[in-house]
Amino acid sequence: MLITAEALFEHDTPNVYTMPSGAAFLTELAKGLKAALGNDLASAMILLPTRRAVRGLTEAFLALENSGAVLLPLMRPLADLDENEPPFSLASVDLDIAPAIDTVRHRFELAQLVARKMTASGETEAPDAASVLAMSEPIVSLLNDISREELDMNVFDRLGDDIENMPAHFQSAAEFVKIIATYWPQYLADLGLSEPKAHDVALLNAAAEIWEKTPPQNPVIVAGSTGTFLSTSRLIKAVSKIPKGLVVLPGLDQNIDDVVWNGIDDQHPQASLKNLVSRLELRRADIPEWPDIVLSHKAKMRARIVSESLIPADATSDWPERIARVQASVSDGNPIADGLEGLSLVEAKTEDEEASIVALILRETLQVEGKTAALITPDPALARRVRAKLSRWGLELDSSAGEPLEETSHGSFLALSMALALDPFDPVALSGLVGHKLFAPDILLKYSPQLHWEALEKHSLRGTRVQSVAALETRLNGDCPEGLKLFIAVQNWLSPLHTLSGEMRQAGVFATEHTKLIETLCGGAENIWRGEAGEKAASLMEELMEYGGLLPEVDGAAYMRLLSMMMRGRVVRPRYGTETRLHILGPLEARMIDADVFVLGGLNEGIWPATPSPHPILSRGMRLKIGLTAPERRFGLAAHDFAQLAAKPNVILTRSQNTHDGPGVQSRWLWRLTTFVKGAGEAEALKGAEKYLHWARMLDKAPDITKPFGRPEPRPALSARWPENRGGRKLSVTQISTFVRDPYAIYARHVLGLRGLDPLDQSIGGREYGIAIHKALENIDTSTRPVLLETLKFELKKAGYVDHNFARMNPRLEAMVDWVMAWAEDRKAQGWSLLATEEKDILDIALSNGNFQLTGIPDRIEKSADGIAIIDYKTGTLPSKKIVNAGFDPQLPLLSMMLYYGKLGKSSMKHQGDCAAELLYIKPNGGGKISKINKTKDEAEELAHKAFEDLKNLIAHFDHEDSAYYSQPRSQYTNPYGDYDHLARRAEWAKLEDGGET
Repeated sequence: MLITAEALFEHDTPNVYTMPSGAAFLTELAKGLKAALGNDLASAMILLPTRRAVRGLTEAFLALENSGAVLLPLMRPLADLDENEPPFSLASVDLDIAPAIDTVRHRFELAQLVARKMTASGETEAPDAASVLAMSEPIVSLLNDISREELDMNVFDRLGDDIENMPAHFQSAAEFVKIIATYWPQYLADLGLSEPKAHDVALLNAAAEIWEKTPPQNPVIVAGSTGTFLSTSRLIKAVSKIPKGLVVLPGLDQNIDDVVWNGIDDQHPQASLKNLVSRLELRRADIPEWPDIVLSHKAKMRARIVSESLIPADATSDWPERIARVQASVSDGNPIADGLEGLSLVEAKTEDEEASIVALILRETLQVEGKTAALITPDPALARRVRAKLSRWGLELDSSAGEPLEETSHGSFLALSMALALDPFDPVALSGLVGHKLFAPDILLKYSPQLHWEALEKHSLRGTRVQSVAALETRLNGDCPEGLKLFIAVQNWLSPLHTLSGEMRQAGVFATEHTKLIETLCGGAENIWRGEAGEKAASLMEELMEYGGLLPEVDGAAYMRLLSMMMRGRVVRPRYGTETRLHILGPLEARMIDADVFVLGGLNEGIWPATPSPHPILSRGMRLKIGLTAPERRFGLAAHDFAQLAAKPNVILTRSQNTHDGPGVQSRWLWRLTTFVKGAGEAEALKGAEKYLHWARMLDKAPDITKPFGRPEPRPALSARWPENRGGRKLSVTQISTFVRDPYAIYARHVLGLRGLDPLDQSIGGREYGIAIHKALENIDTSTRPVLLETLKFELKKAGYVDHNFARMNPRLEAMVDWVMAWAEDRKAQGWSLLATEEKDILDIALSNGNFQLTGIPDRIEKSADGIAIIDYKTGTLPSKKIVNAGFDPQLPLLSMMLYYGKLGKSSMKHQGDCAAELLYIKPNGGGKISKINKTKDEAEELAHKAFEDLKNLIAHFDHEDSAYYSQPRSQYTNPYGDYDHLARRAEWAKLEDGGET
C-alpha cells in the first residue's frame, strides 16, 4: 500500500513506519513531517534517541526553510540508552513520583556500605576511600540493571542454594548484595527517594499510562528508537495508538524471510526491533516504509547484502542459495557488485597506520567544498590517534567520546596542586605547576614569572632536590631573588593543605582546602571553574564537599587517590565541534546522523563489538537466573548500529591487522560480510579505497636508499675557538682528558657555550657521593676515627642523603674510615707528611698562537725525603697505568708539571723545578685500592714531561683552522654517556650496519 507523506497521520493505529536502511533518516523525517503537518508542525512533540539527533533534526528542519523563519516542534531525547542523558518525562507526572536519589550520593552511600562490610569482616587495615568507591561501581551497575528491567529486589532469592556451590568470592559478593537488596529499598523509602534508573523507568511508564488514558491532541512522534527496554517500548506503544501518534523505526529489515526472522537471537542486529514489533502487536509485513523515499537500486542492494551477511549462524548453511537468489533478483547486471559500489575495506598493518588512513580520508574530504565525513568508532584510542594525525594539517577535531577529566588541563592542575601539597619541594611538580596555563596567582600581576622561575630552576632546582627554603637560599647565595620570592609564595600557599595532609579527615574537608588552594593559584574562582572541563572539575569538588562524609576518612595520600579515581570516571565532552564538516563519533552518537563519507574504524573483535566485562558480583548464569538479560544483548544493539551505518552510500571500513595485544581478529560482522562477498566472487569490489593505504605508507616513508650524513666535523674560525666570554684559552687538567678523548665535547662546551642541564629531582648519585667523600678526606690528618666518621656523614647529608640512607651505608662508611685511617698511618710510617690539600692554581703555557692556561686542584700533596707525591681520590673506576701512559688520562702527570713550574699552590713554590716522585690514585672504600702510576721517580718525571709536550701539541693542532673537533674519534676509548653525543648524532654514524666501528 502506497502512503504519501500528507497521509502519515491518517494511518490506522498502531501508526508505525520504518525508515529503510541507507536513507538519510533525519532529512527524510523532516521532509515527511513538514509535508504531513504543515503549519501544525510547531505543535508537535518529537522524541529522539539522543541530543545529537535532536540537533541534527533541528538543522534538517531549518534546511527545508532555506534559512527562513520557522517555528520548530518540541524535540526531546528519550535517553533510554545513554547513561549521561536526562530521562524523558512529562511535567505533569514529575511530582507524583518519588525523586531519584542523587547519583553521586547513591554511589557514595553504597560505598559506605562496602566500607562497613570490610570493617565487619575483620580487614586488617582501615578501608580506603578510593577502593570502596571503586568496589561500589559494580553494585551500582547491578542495581541499575535490575531497575531498568523492572525486577524486584527480591530476585536474589531465586539463586537459592546455588550460592553455596559458587566460588568463594561470588558467594561473598552475592550474599552482600542480598543484604543490600533487603536494606536498601527501605532506606530509600524512608528518605522519600527512589533508585535513579527506577525513577527514569517510572517516568516513562507514567507518561505511557497518561497517554493511554488521555491521548494528547497534538502530534507526538517517536523516531529512531529500538525500544530496547520495557519502559521505552511501552511508551512507544502508547504513542503508536494515540490519534496523532507516529512511530518511525530505524531500519526494520523486511528483506529476510520468516524462517530467519523467527530464528533471530539477542546478538542479531534486528533483535531489539523484533521484540519491539512483537510488543506493538504487529506483524513485520504490516509496517510500511516511510513515504516518498526513493532509494536507488544500489542502495537497496547494499542493505540486502548487509542483511544477508548478518543472518543468524544457523541459517548460513544455505548462503550459496541465498547468494544465487540475490543475483537472480534482477534481470540484468550484477546486483551484488552494484550493492558493493561505495563500500570499501582497508586493512592496516598497525593501529598507527589505521589512524593515518582515517586521517587521510577525513583530510581529503575537505578538498571538496561542502563535503562532510565522519569517523564512527567505539575505540577512544583510535579517535585520539586520528585527532593527533589531523593536527599535522592544522585541524583540531573533537571526539564525541570526550576525554577523562584527569587528562584535561583542569584535571592536571588539580592533580599537580594536590601532589605538591603532599610533597611541596618536588621540583618536577613545581615547574609543572608554575608553567601550567592555569597558574595565574595575583602575585604574577607584579612581574613576569616564567623568566624568574626558569632562572631559579636552572640555578638551583636542577640536580638533587632541595629539602627546605633555607637550603634553597644557601644554594642560591643571593642569586635569583624574584624567583626565590615566587618559590616562597608557592610554599606558603601549599602550607595549609600540606599540614592537613598528615591528618585523617573527611574527604569534604580536604576538598574545601584544596579548592581554596586552587583558586589562589589561579587568581580567583572565575579563572578555574569555567569551560567544559572547569565545570566538570567544579561539580566534582562540590560533590566531595557535600557527600565526602559518607566515605571513610582520608589523609592526603588517600584523598589524592580518591581524586584521581573520580577524575578518571568523569568524561569531558565538547559542546561544539571545532570543524563542522568532520566528526569523530561513537556508534551511539552516530545514530541517525548523515554524512557524505562514513569511516567505520576499529573493526576488530573485542573493540567493535566490545567484549563484555565479567561482572565481579554475578556470573552470566546468575544474571539469567534472577531474570536479567544476558550481556550478549549489547552485541545485538552494536550490530544494529553497524548494519545501519554500513548501508550508507559511501562507507570505508578500517581495521588493524596487529594491535598492542598481538594479532587483531576481524570483527564478527566484518568477517561475515567479507565471507559473503567472497562467496559471491566479488572480493575485489571491497578494495576501492586501497589508495589510502598506499598514501599512508608513502606519507612518511624515507627514500629506499638513504645516504647517511657522516659524523660532524666542525672547524670553527680560530677567533671563535676560545671565546673570552667562555673562559678564553683555558682548561683544567681534568678537561684535558676530555680534550684528548672527545674534542667535540670541548667544541660544544667552549665554542658553542652549551652546558648539560641536570635533570629535575635528580637522584643522588656518584657525583654527589664523590664530592662529599673528597670534602671529608681533607681532614684525615687531624681527625680521629669517630671524628672522621661523623665528618663523612655530615658531608653526605649536605649532599642530600637522608637519615634512612645511612641504615644501608653505615657499615660501608665504617669500613671506609678504618681503611683510610690505616692507610694514613701507613703513609706516615713511610715518612710521608701532608704538604697541601685542594689548592687551586693556574699555569700559563707560552705557545706561538698565544698563552694557554692550565688549571688544577690536587686532592692531596705529600712530601718526604724522597720528594713530592700527588694523590687523587677516585670513588669510581681508577685509571690504569696503561691508559695514563698512553696519554688518555694525563691529570696527574700534568699536575706534576704544574708542580715543576711552581704553580700548584703556595706550597709548590719551594719545590719549583721538581716533578712529583709519586703519582697515586686512591679509591677510599672498605677494601681500598691504590694505583701507583710510576715505579720510579725518573718514570714519573718522564710521564709528566711527555704529557706536557702532548698537551702543547694538542693545543697547537687545534690552533689550525683545518683541524676538526671530532666526536670520540678513538673507538677503544669511547664514553657511552657523553653529554654531547646526541648533538654529535653518534647513534647515526658511530657504528656501521654490519656492526663494525666507523
